[in-house]
Amino acid sequence: MAACAVLLGGLAMAACDGGGRLPPSAGGPERLEWDQQAPSVENLRSMVFRLYVNDEPFVLVNTRCGDKPGLLGYPCSSPLPPLDAGPNVLELTSTVGGVESPRSAPLKVNGTPSGQTTGGGAGTPQSVAPPRASENEDSSRDPVCVAASSRCYQASVVARTPEPIQAVAPTPDGRVLFVEGAGRVRVLQGDMTVTAPALTLDHANRRIVGIAIDADFAATRFVFVAWTEARPDGGTTLQVTRYREVNNTLGEGAQIVTGFPAPAGTPVPLGVDAHGLLHLALPTVSDPPGGSPDTLEGLLLRFDRDGFAPRDNPRRSPILSHGFTRPTSLDIDDALGRVWLTGATDRGPYVGSVDPALAYSSTWPSPPVLVDTSATAASSAALAIAPSMDPPLMMLVGDGRLFLTQPLADGRLAIIGELSLGVAALGAAGAAGGRWYLSVDPGTGAGEIVMLVPFGDTP
Repeated sequence: MAACAVLLGGLAMAACDGGGRLPPSAGGPERLEWDQQAPSVENLRSMVFRLYVNDEPFVLVNTRCGDKPGLLGYPCSSPLPPLDAGPNVLELTSTVGGVESPRSAPLKVNGTPSGQTTGGGAGTPQSVAPPRASENEDSSRDPVCVAASSRCYQASVVARTPEPIQAVAPTPDGRVLFVEGAGRVRVLQGDMTVTAPALTLDHANRRIVGIAIDADFAATRFVFVAWTEARPDGGTTLQVTRYREVNNTLGEGAQIVTGFPAPAGTPVPLGVDAHGLLHLALPTVSDPPGGSPDTLEGLLLRFDRDGFAPRDNPRRSPILSHGFTRPTSLDIDDALGRVWLTGATDRGPYVGSVDPALAYSSTWPSPPVLVDTSATAASSAALAIAPSMDPPLMMLVGDGRLFLTQPLADGRLAIIGELSLGVAALGAAGAAGGRWYLSVDPGTGAGEIVMLVPFGDTP
């Protein structure tokens, strides 16, 4: 690994080569500055940086690096997470391609009760360099707290795109794959969007409508992409292709699901459970008359990684249950063994869940268990589950409103409270490692991704 010199208030320490993202409570005036060695700007942009504060890791988001190297490397800086009053030990690592470098030599700094930071060690304590006004001025938002709760989150804009963001899919190694516009999959690494798309559908009659990451992504590198294609007769068919991700590029495509009818331009949410089974919420081409929730159309399908019906399905069919006529999101709670869906019929929006263990009953295929979300007073456009939390928590999105909930074993949701981000339109959602990623429509035809990081319990 190449070394990088880390500077904090003029103090230097040896460091690393590698990767990054945002610490849970960053955004104060102090910044960490260092010179990063990298063989190219492209390699530098693929790095994710992690700062260990007294052995507690914080992924650095809002990291900024220059395009021209100096004598010691490319100049980089990132906001510091809050430090405890008194001595603190800082160590920096970086990650490339999922491989984390060794920690840098430790740097000792002193945190003061006011939250300012001074350098420690052999040199004279010095204040940390303030942020430069040109660096990401409006990317960090004020912390947001759940109403009537002690749960708070740091919200930051980590990506801005010229077209709307249709779906987000975080990976276990800290990256986020997202669908931009109708035909591109992009990669967010830290708070930097990789310049080249991971995947581009360059046919005008094709559209990407869903994306999911394999549960064993670290070993398989599998990414599942759902896409539709217009037929000459005016209809639209759905395909799912399994790709392998290598160096932020999707290749080795294998078409595993083909030929299902699907309405043009409608999302087809995907999700993969802990056993590697792919779940697909298939919309109907047209809503049934009345759209009664007792006879929900649409289907929830389940496949193995090769597109076959799972062996443990006694009916040898990929159909797991009915779904919604217009599904909007899907996520899987492996802790409770339930598949959660949001969607709508012409009777209105719904949230529901399916227990695969009970799906193959005498009434198969049965409809989802519907959830009463009247307490949220919002239509439900998307949901995302953070499985690393204990218990797992779900973020429910709709009408520009955001609700933190807890899934229950009987298929109900306990509403914890509402968060206010101050944005008008929230869309797709995804979660990984205790962090939520939400697509935002800023009202300009463009797109943003906002990341919510647990801030910890407030006093």
